[in-house]
Amino acid sequence: MVVNDLSGQYYLIAVNTTVAPADNKMVRQALNYAIDRKRFVDSVLLGIGDVRDLPWPPQAPASEPAKNATYAFDLDKAKSLLAQAGAANLDLECIYTATNGEAASLGQIYQADLAKIGVKITLKPLENLAWRDQTDNIKYRGVNISGSGFAGIESASLFTLSRYWNPQVNASGFKNDQYAQLITQAAGEPDLAKRKQIYSMMNDFLLDQSFVIPLAPQPPTVVTTANVHGIRHTIHEALYYTDTWLGA
Repeated sequence: MVVNDLSGQYYLIAVNTTVAPADNKMVRQALNYAIDRKRFVDSVLLGIGDVRDLPWPPQAPASEPAKNATYAFDLDKAKSLLAQAGAANLDLECIYTATNGEAASLGQIYQADLAKIGVKITLKPLENLAWRDQTDNIKYRGVNISGSGFAGIESASLFTLSRYWNPQVNASGFKNDQYAQLITQAAGEPDLAKRKQIYSMMNDFLLDQSFVIPLAPQPPTVVTTANVHGIRHTIHEALYYTDTWLGA
């Protein structure tokens, strides 16, 4: 099995911020703490990848691995934040495409864990066109399990290419002037060291707001027979065959 360790693809949960009480960031933070990422990676993804609170792979300019431990699984913390937000007896829906087996498994884990702190979440697998309509028009009431990409190249690209992170139109209905300003500053800063400082502020903002909740990498994977050698991926997710050869 050949796994693309440079992949910018990842699993995520988007939260609809246009509908109360998820318009309150404390509720979104609670939903973030309630995700057992390690169980998802170990049991659903069969140990491929690591847990991530941010979308960046290690080679991305915005990568800050230490911040991936910000939202360790903590149901007590999640329950406390919901109480502070006045969001007891929360009732949400969780949408994903019916063909996404990993999302379905995560949804079941998430549903069971949230039930422990009094949160009801209804799982709603959808056909692709229905899911896309719910996502693009922000019609869902609660959370949306999906995958996305564009995190493995220059980090500023993520915010213009991804439907989940675009500051003007995104699948969470999230808008914030500070967010848009940070993106503009990062995209216009030619000095890498200074750009990384902006990205660090951006990461803190993303963790605090939690309108999109990254979970783990979703790397392209190729399975070969044992006598195939030298296949590798490019940073743009394509397969590179120049050094590929067959053994006995």
